[in-house]
Formats: sequence, C-alpha cells, structure tokens
Amino acid sequence: MFAATDYPPTADAGSNVIISLPQKSVTLYGNSSTDDKKIVSYEWTRTSDDKLAVDMVVSVCVLVSFYCFIYLFSDNKLFVSVVNKAC
Repeated sequence: MFAATDYPPTADAGSNVIISLPQKSVTLYGNSSTDDKKIVSYEWTRTSDDKLAVDMVVSVCVLVSFYCFIYLFSDNKLFVSVVNKAC
C-alpha cells in the first residue's frame, strides 16, 4: 500500500486593493487558497517594504502610500505557500 501524495498548498490572495481617504481600513481575504488535505494556518503580515510617493499636480499635493503584505498559508504537513501583495 502506498501513501497518498500530499501536495503543497496554493495561496491565492486575490487582487490588489485600493482605498481612498477618508477610508482608513481594508479587509484582506485569502479564501480562494486551496490545499489537497487540510489547511492549518494562514496569516497576513505587513512588511517593512512600504513605499511612499508624493505627486505635486497644479498645486495639489497627492500623497500615496503603498503598503506591502505577505500572505502565508500552510497545510497539515507544514508545506507553505507565500504571496506578496501590493508591493
């Protein structure tokens, strides 16, 4: 008898999300991620690679921030899948 093959999970963090002020928060999903056996953990982590851009147009200052997140997704055999978002 052979043991069934256990494949690594596939993390799917979805599309990038854009918000505009005055909105101050956003919900990040990873519910399209899959595994052939069992999902045991998932985690969103903000990285230190955040970027800041300032654009001066017709005396209007537009401040744009880019926040980077990592989505870590693992299964019961501790196989891991990672996605970087919005970097």
